[in-house]
Amino acid sequence: MSQRIKKYASLLLTAALILCAALPAAAKELSPGDVNGDGRVNSTDARLALRAAARLDPLTDAQAAVADMNGDGKVRSDDARVILRIAAKLDPSPADPEPATNPPVPQKNATLAVLDAKYVPNLSDVVRFTSDGSEYAARAVIFTDVPVRNLRVVEFTDMDWSMERGYTFGTKELFRLAAFTPEHPLLLTFTMGEIMPVTGISYTDTDGAARVLALSYNGDDGSVCLMELD
Repeated sequence: MSQRIKKYASLLLTAALILCAALPAAAKELSPGDVNGDGRVNSTDARLALRAAARLDPLTDAQAAVADMNGDGKVRSDDARVILRIAAKLDPSPADPEPATNPPVPQKNATLAVLDAKYVPNLSDVVRFTSDGSEYAARAVIFTDVPVRNLRVVEFTDMDWSMERGYTFGTKELFRLAAFTPEHPLLLTFTMGEIMPVTGISYTDTDGAARVLALSYNGDDGSVCLMELD
């Protein structure tokens, strides 16, 4: 009798293990804007939302919920723009903790961000400049979160790099804006260097410091990025 009970118990335990293995894992809770669920909000999430808005690629229900940034029940290009601004640190994420009441406000330096022009749905309010009219030219939109002065599009000359000195280069001015504001991004059509940066941006920051950024490709996903040069 005990052997029969042991046999039944063993069968029940085996069946329980099989059922547990077949149960789906708990769904990972996604944060607002984190469409691909990698734990970060970046330009990839904005691109996924924009492609979904254009009905090029569908999203799962969970992805659509976190891509719907304005809560209207639909994923639109406006949602992709909000995600992009969060990725560029231009706006806080809804998932971020609430700031302390009346915290001290330090002087904020500008944050410039760049996105491939094909992922920006509304190009009506941009300033446009073309330095390369060939079919191989890159097109990108550059944003700033606060106004900056003396923004210049530059071509790098005699660019070199070494372990001891980092990047060394000269610049040739191609285009200038006395004031560059968040309301009017810059749509730039330019030459992208294959090895060394060819085109860059310089500007006067809010603290009076001169900044120089090179336009390059991100080695992780091939997207356009801005690289600060010391």
